[in-house]
Amino acid sequence: MEWFTQLPVTLAEWGGQLFGSNPSWDVLLYGGMAVVAVAAGVWGRARLIAILVSGYVAMALLGLSDVRPWIEGVLNLPQTLWSDLGVLVGLVVLGFALVQYAIGDVLEEDVGSVSTSTVLAVAVMGPLVSFLLTTRPEIQEGFAPLTQSLFASPVSLGLWLLVPLVLLAATRDL
Repeated sequence: MEWFTQLPVTLAEWGGQLFGSNPSWDVLLYGGMAVVAVAAGVWGRARLIAILVSGYVAMALLGLSDVRPWIEGVLNLPQTLWSDLGVLVGLVVLGFALVQYAIGDVLEEDVGSVSTSTVLAVAVMGPLVSFLLTTRPEIQEGFAPLTQSLFASPVSLGLWLLVPLVLLAATRDL
């Protein structure tokens, strides 16, 4: 029974090694991703494809042009992570509405299961999180080394851009 009394200490040490000494950003990130993944998983594969397309367009717009400073100037937003998140989410929502309007009836034919859609939702959020963290290197120190290696490097961004496409192909008939 000694292992049982040592379990909380062992879990705390493991969590400290995994998330670092200040886990609040990591807990917020992973908790938010879990909530969104479950909600989007229930929403279905077809709408996730529309979110994926609009996410790629939003990342291209923000990464390759001067749209972000223009939007922040027009809306008088401070240059913070939260304003970047708001601009990215706003562009994804706008793109989602356009994609749904343009080809939503074609996408509705692809329903998919809830479990497959939930896994796909995590894969769709991965590039967006990685994009935000790679474009804001000053906030990366607030995250644990595991989170930094998963989301905050150029290599991880490249891999996260491929993961949803691979999962779409792999789960096509599920």
